Amino acid sequence: MTVEIELLRQSKTELLVYSLDGILITTFVDNLEIEAGHYSYSSFMEMKGTYLVVLKSGGETKVKKILII
Repeated sequence: MTVEIELLRQSKTELLVYSLDGILITTFVDNLEIEAGHYSYSSFMEMKGTYLVVLKSGGETKVKKILII
């Protein structure tokens, strides 16, 4: 699985993946100060299913649903 993000400004950032029942699966970024830019994070997670990718940065939270088949 590869997750790509675009940060418009430097800020403390978290990038997490959860199962649909709220279990934390993996942490790509754990409350780090990251500069603005485009980033790509990869994991060798091969479990089939639907997951929620949560990006917290600059006081905002964005959630995307992904499907691994």
